[in-house]
Amino acid sequence: MSCSRLQEDAHDSTKGMPTTLPEDCCAALPSCLSISVPSNTNASHRRVSSMMTETLEDRNFPPNQPTLTFRVTGASSVARLEPLLLGQGIRNQRPTIWSRSFDSSDDDARIDFVWETTVTKQQQRRHRDARVLNRLSGAQVLEDKANLVLLQRLMTAPTLESCVVNGRNAVARWAQQRFKEQKPSRDSPPPPSSSRETGYPHDDQFLSRKRALGQDASAATETTQESEAVGNGLAGEEDWWCVKASGGNGGLDIWVLHKGNWKMVTEALSEHESYVIQRYVARPMLWQGKKFHFRAYALLRADMSAWLYRTAYILSASRPYSLGGNDSRGDGVRVGAGVADIRRAAFADEFVHISNLAVNKHTEGHPGQVPCDLPSEYGALWPKMLELLGSLVDAATPFMQHQANPNHFEFLGLDIIADSTGGVWLMEANRLPGLQSSMQNLEKENDVYDRMMLDLIRLLVLPPLTGCSPEQGLFEVAATPASGARAPSTETWRNVMRFAAFKRSCRTKTHPS
Repeated sequence: MSCSRLQEDAHDSTKGMPTTLPEDCCAALPSCLSISVPSNTNASHRRVSSMMTETLEDRNFPPNQPTLTFRVTGASSVARLEPLLLGQGIRNQRPTIWSRSFDSSDDDARIDFVWETTVTKQQQRRHRDARVLNRLSGAQVLEDKANLVLLQRLMTAPTLESCVVNGRNAVARWAQQRFKEQKPSRDSPPPPSSSRETGYPHDDQFLSRKRALGQDASAATETTQESEAVGNGLAGEEDWWCVKASGGNGGLDIWVLHKGNWKMVTEALSEHESYVIQRYVARPMLWQGKKFHFRAYALLRADMSAWLYRTAYILSASRPYSLGGNDSRGDGVRVGAGVADIRRAAFADEFVHISNLAVNKHTEGHPGQVPCDLPSEYGALWPKMLELLGSLVDAATPFMQHQANPNHFEFLGLDIIADSTGGVWLMEANRLPGLQSSMQNLEKENDVYDRMMLDLIRLLVLPPLTGCSPEQGLFEVAATPASGARAPSTETWRNVMRFAAFKRSCRTKTHPS
């Protein structure tokens, strides 16, 4: 589940009178964006910075171009998208071809473009019938963590070893079996990689630690403060894993599990929750000496073509990385944490091991989301990320091939971590990633979000509505249309049925052809 669903409430500013537009309007998007960003990101009339001025040229549509209607739901999505479409708060505001759609009893009034974050039962059909909608049938195979584990079995790109279990007792049984059988000596080589991990190092490289509660953690590995430094690990006696609640989000339902703490971790889990157990990347690439991951952004269209955005965010942990992670420090616990969190932090400092923004943004000196240009700053990783996204789309295609409208799409946030040798690993995929900037890096993040949304509109929204040519902007192709994709289709239910059959086959260790 995307973190944005918690951040955005059910507020819908589309209620009220529609915007009145000139009849001879000829610009789909404003071309003069030159006002600074205010500090209040919750205001419905945001302003766009001057950094985007050079990339926005006039749109010359025919004088008889009809007005296009749009509907945006969710407070932060409204605050981000409406000003870009309507040109509000922009100096020398130009006419726009866009007009808000508003709640109406006229169910036959078709909306041109819907950006759906929340939807009422009364509006479900109108959203589904929109000419362009940011929702695809079957997308739950990408977002649900448990489904993604199964989907990764079909990926050709390397994936992190993972499994799905139900309830804390199942996690305990898995851990007991895992750590009981695995007892290599310090001098023993790491176990061989699986076929899915060929070409990438195994992650059984880390510090040996004392396991008894209350004992001091073993010596932390030395890390550097230089960008792209690597984690230094020593051959140890145990391997580390992440336990994630399948329905969790924001990094608040993640535990680091290993041989020394698995009993404590399982006590904090629920017997009624499904959990993903995923191999922990013990030797990550570091940013300024800290563990980090990339929040990359992708588009997936109904025909299973996909794009990856060049600009991503670096999301870092708060403290320098070491596998020991200052585990015995009590100050690693969040304010207001419960007993389970305190026990968890006693073994794995979340400010060292967890890089999610929700966990770290309130720590002093945290930089927020740091924008980076992937091809120029991480050139060796960029082709691998494109390949990773393409492999994910290929694996998902059989379960998403039936779509109601060829112009519908998904906007995805991909959490990708790089290891010390330059391997890239997909940790999670999120539908509707948040569009709200952090206070630590407000202006730069606003620039990234605004530019990305404009590039999205020009690539996937305007062409089917106006007939203009699509423009990729900073999006780069990761997957071309799939031969098996079927849009439009009235049989979208087949997506769910086919994935259900695939899940059953996974239980018997067989896959459908």
